[in-house]
Amino acid sequence: MSYRYLTAETGMDQHLTTTTTPMVTSSKKQAQVSELSLEPLNRLFEFDWVTKQEEGRYNNVTAAAASPLSNKHQQSLSDDTTAKYPHPPPTWWTDPRMCQSMGQTHCTDTTPVNNGDTWGNVHCALDTCAADSAKALWSQLQSFWNPMLQMITQRLGPQAMFLMIGDSTSLQQMRALECLLEEAFVTTSSSSSLKMYPQPLEKLDTPQVTPMWKDLELLSDEGHLMVVQEQKEQENPVGHSPQIRGEYLITHIRAAKGLYNPDNHVVRMIHNVLRLRENHTHVPLVVLVNQGPWTHCRGQHCQDWHDQLRRFQTLWQSPATQRSPRLANVTLMIRDAPPQHFPTRSGQYIPTFSRSRHQNRTQCRPVANRLQSGEQAAKVRHHQDPSTSRNATATCHSGQSILRDDPARSLRRLPIWGLTARLWNLHNLRDDDCTHYCMAVTSLWNIMMLQVLFEQQQEYGHHQQPQQPDAQARNQSQGARMAAKANSHQQIDQEGWRIASYLNQKSIEETRLDLIAANDVACPPLPPAQ
Repeated sequence: MSYRYLTAETGMDQHLTTTTTPMVTSSKKQAQVSELSLEPLNRLFEFDWVTKQEEGRYNNVTAAAASPLSNKHQQSLSDDTTAKYPHPPPTWWTDPRMCQSMGQTHCTDTTPVNNGDTWGNVHCALDTCAADSAKALWSQLQSFWNPMLQMITQRLGPQAMFLMIGDSTSLQQMRALECLLEEAFVTTSSSSSLKMYPQPLEKLDTPQVTPMWKDLELLSDEGHLMVVQEQKEQENPVGHSPQIRGEYLITHIRAAKGLYNPDNHVVRMIHNVLRLRENHTHVPLVVLVNQGPWTHCRGQHCQDWHDQLRRFQTLWQSPATQRSPRLANVTLMIRDAPPQHFPTRSGQYIPTFSRSRHQNRTQCRPVANRLQSGEQAAKVRHHQDPSTSRNATATCHSGQSILRDDPARSLRRLPIWGLTARLWNLHNLRDDDCTHYCMAVTSLWNIMMLQVLFEQQQEYGHHQQPQQPDAQARNQSQGARMAAKANSHQQIDQEGWRIASYLNQKSIEETRLDLIAANDVACPPLPPAQ
C-alpha cells in the first residue's frame, strides 16, 4: 500500500511507502516523512525510457530553437513545465546563465574561437538542455532531487577542493558542480540569509576568503572558489563581515586524452597538486580523472589504454605512494568514459561516419539493446592479461569493469556508464554533438561522485590526519552548527544517500549486463577447459 503527499518544504508531490517516521522539517514543523520508492528511477535505465513525444524535439529543431538561450526555447519551458510539475526543473539546466558562475564567467567569456564564435557561447551551448528533454528527466527525478541536495549540504564539510583532470566533458562536469552546490546551499535552502559567491581564481587574494586557497589554485586552468556566506541583519550590523559557512575550490586542468596519452603527464599533475597542499592536508581533496569518450576499444588501441590505466593504478596503490603524508584526506576517482549516441550501430562515433547520409544534421539516437550498448561499453571493460589465460578471459566475459574500486587505498571508480548510456536525448542543443551532455546529466554525475566521496570518508576515515590548530577550531565551530542542523534533517539526508547510492550501484550493474551481452564482441573466446 502506498500514498502520496506534498512535502512541507517544497510542496513537491512524492510517492511514498507506508512506513513513516516523525521528523522536524526546516520550517520547524512536525511532518511525516517516509522512505521513497526507488521504482521511478528504474525507468532511467531502460533503453526506451524517452517517449516518441520527447524524441520529436530532435527531428523538428529549428534554427531559432537551436539557440541555447532563445526566447522561444525559454518560453516553451515556462508555458507547460510549470503547469505540469509543481516543482519545475532547475532553471540552469535549460539556461546555464541562471547559475551565477555560468552567468558571470563561463557564459560571458569573450575569447574568440576559430569559427568566429566565443568560448562563452560555446560553453553555454554545450551545457544547455532542450526543454522537453529536461522535462522528461525531471518527471522521473523530481521526487528525489531535494533529498539528494540535502545529502550534499549535510555531509559536505565546511571546506573541500575538487580538481577535475581531463577533456571537455571533464570541464563540463566542473561547471556543473559549481551550479549544483549553488542549488544545494542557496536555491533550495530554507534560510534566506545564505548566499553563494563564486570567486574567480584570479581574485582569491581578497581578505574575504581563507588565504590558503591562493596557494591551492596555482596549477588550475579555470574554476571558482564557491563561498557560502550567511549574513543576518540582527547579527551583522553595518561594518561587520558576513559569516563564511563554506568554501569549495572547484578547478580543472586540461589533459585532453586523460591517462591514455603519457605525454599529458597526469601523474605529474597530481603530484604537483599534492605538493601544493602539503601544508593544508586538513582540507579534503577529490581528484577526478576522466576516461575520454573518444577511447574506442578496437585492437591494440584498446590494449594501450588498458595497459596505461593498469600502470597508473599500480603506481597509486604502491606502498611508497600510500605512505606519503600528502595523501591525507585525498580521494582519487577515475570516471567511466561517457557513452556516445551517434546514429551508428553501437552509438559511438566512427571516423568514416558521414552525416550527409543522415539528412542535414546528425540526430542523436538511443542504442537499441544491451548487445549494441555493450559493444561500445567495451571501452570500460576489464583489461585482458597478455597471457590470454582462461582466468583473464573469463574475467572479461564476467562483465567486470577495468575501473575497479580500491577504497582502502582511496582509489574509486565513478560508474557513470550504465546510467548515461540510456540518456541519449540529453546531450545539448548543438548540431551534430552526440558526445557532450547538458547540465542535467553532468549534475547527476556530480551527485554520484559526491556519494562515492561521502562513502569513502565514512568507511575509510583512516587517511584523515589532525587538522592545524586554527583550522581545527574554526571547523569545530562550523561543524557544531552543521551538526545541529543535520539532526533536524537526518532522515532526508539518509534518503538522499540511499537514492544516490542506488544510482551508482544500478549503473554498475547495468554496465556489467551490457558487457556480458556483448562478450562475443568485447572478449576473446574462452579457451576449452583442461
